[in-house]
Amino acid sequence: MTTIHVFIPRILCNISESHINQSFYEMNIGVVTYIDLHTRVNEMNYRYSFAFMTIQLFESEMARNILHKLNQYGRAHIPYDERNYWEIKYFIPREKRGYVVDASQQQQQQPITEQALIKEEEYEQGAKIDIAEAADENEPEWLNDNCDDWKVDIIDSSPDESTMASFFEDNDVSQLCIELLKTPEEREREKEFDDLQREINKTVFTNRVLSFVW
Repeated sequence: MTTIHVFIPRILCNISESHINQSFYEMNIGVVTYIDLHTRVNEMNYRYSFAFMTIQLFESEMARNILHKLNQYGRAHIPYDERNYWEIKYFIPREKRGYVVDASQQQQQQPITEQALIKEEEYEQGAKIDIAEAADENEPEWLNDNCDDWKVDIIDSSPDESTMASFFEDNDVSQLCIELLKTPEEREREKEFDDLQREINKTVFTNRVLSFVW
């Protein structure tokens, strides 16, 4: 098996080492033989993590795709659920980077080098991670769904016919009118259907082969 040393610059703060190890194994990528996970706080006061890893790749299509992306572009993106992905890069130890740091400079160089690795990703992924981390850390990320924000409150009094006619003259609000006329029982059935659909989508995503790497 091919062994690679990689760096993941941005990880949601509620992701553990065991979660990462299990995900790489279940996605048929490889076995994580070493992981060094660190936590930081960004400028928005949200916690996030980053990790240095050693992975023994499986002889699989998923692993070959990742290796190809790393060799060709220096990075690969690995989706681990319907909403999130990890970006991985090759990690090159300081002593193998083609320059020598003397003892007097090494103490200053180490945090600067590590900070540079982190800062490189903050522009591309910072906003996405910040929003996700604002959610309850005890909930899986796929549950952080804001679709309930669009619920329409039930109106006790029914609008008169002239008001309804003026509403339906505008196609942009016709769907809103339909929502207003739904009974509580209809709304409850729709909610149950939506919950069931989310569960089905999650199961399908978990069971399918994740060969989409970019």
